[in-house]
Amino acid sequence: MKTRPLVALSVAVLVFLCKYLLHGYT
Repeated sequence: MKTRPLVALSVAVLVFLCKYLLHGYT
């Protein structure tokens, strides 16, 4: 499976930010 580093990094960052924001506001 060829995965683009930028795409994988972007997805990881988005997920991390989403979880961080959700935990922060909750």
